[in-house]
Amino acid sequence: MRGGCVQEEIRFSICPELSVSQMFCEVMDDEEAIQIIGAEQFSAYEGYGRSLRYDGDFEDTSAREEDGTVLNGISAIDALHHGCMFDFTRLITQLDMWCMLRELNKALAGFKPAHPSIAKAFPTVATGNWGCGVYGGHTDLKALLQWMAASEAGVSMRYFPFNEKNLGNRLKKLSQIFDLNKITVGSLWSVLQTLSGEIHNNSDKKLPDRLEKLVESKEAFMQYIEEHALAT
Repeated sequence: MRGGCVQEEIRFSICPELSVSQMFCEVMDDEEAIQIIGAEQFSAYEGYGRSLRYDGDFEDTSAREEDGTVLNGISAIDALHHGCMFDFTRLITQLDMWCMLRELNKALAGFKPAHPSIAKAFPTVATGNWGCGVYGGHTDLKALLQWMAASEAGVSMRYFPFNEKNLGNRLKKLSQIFDLNKITVGSLWSVLQTLSGEIHNNSDKKLPDRLEKLVESKEAFMQYIEEHALAT
């Protein structure tokens, strides 16, 4: 409530009913998420951050239940913070098994409908580069972890890559290959486990060129995932 004026603060400002959640929801543990249904948007806005400004009243035309509840669903999940690390070490750290399992369980808690009515009203989750701004998350790894969580939760995922160049194309290509070859969540998890082991078994010395390349290049990272998933 004191600053920021970015995604979360903007949403709470234009949908003020969300502020009530702060009275009832404690700080989330690693395996917890918060799902909120029914927050109506009352204000339009312009700008972002320090340029955020009120831009008039907003009429929320979202579908409603019989009692008037607006069918807007919001899932709150907090990502791990890797923003203070050097770019090269961020992916290495995020490939640690504890880190990946933490983010998987967090996303699953947020994506899995907490009630059958939620599953019926919200069969698709909209997400994006979760924790990949000031928190320093690796966009491609975070996208894969969210994809796995959505699959396990039984919901479709629509991914909005914002300004991350070519991430949408990489995900689209991978999804087509995975669908064609019936790659499962378990197969993808096995690949990430293997990569984690390879990376961390070499973490006390210079990485081999092939591993150093995928740490430095997101295209190389996705190519590794594709090739090893097909080989499982």
